[in-house]
Amino acid sequence: GHHFFPARAPSRAAPSVRDIRASALPRSAAMAAVPPVSMAVARAGVHTDGCVDLRTFEWYHGYLGGLDAQRLIEKAPEGAFLVRQSSKEGLVITFKTKDGGRVLHVLFTKNAGDNKWYYEGRPNGFDSMLAILRKYHSLYTHPVSNGGHIIETRPEKGGAAGGRGSFAAAGGGGGE
Repeated sequence: GHHFFPARAPSRAAPSVRDIRASALPRSAAMAAVPPVSMAVARAGVHTDGCVDLRTFEWYHGYLGGLDAQRLIEKAPEGAFLVRQSSKEGLVITFKTKDGGRVLHVLFTKNAGDNKWYYEGRPNGFDSMLAILRKYHSLYTHPVSNGGHIIETRPEKGGAAGGRGSFAAAGGGGGE
């Protein structure tokens, strides 16, 4: 799969945060106007976010269960993250905090009205998962690779996929 940041020609000076943020996504018409994905298609387990196939990114793990995600992240450095399908609806970013290495699971759900990603209690929506990762690039610094293996289908209910971690707002900060 692709790396979180695309390869760039070496530069003389270290890139600034703005340079890194700008390079995280290709500037293309396809990204500018993301067509809506019908909920029926999304429920069928198509691993897309608009016109982007999430399976092309090393940090996307498909239907990895919460417990398995937790185990992967626990072994990784602070700032490690992965993106996985929720056991219900939406996408989850599982990551290790930089203030003590706690593992958090942040659920994002897509609003059918404006086709944006939201997390609970927050008014600001995001156009894509890539936009979320760009916005919080200081939290999500080390992509955890799927090793070329993506869990394509939703596990059966009652299977070993479960696992409940602590869910938290992606904004980090106070009281979490």
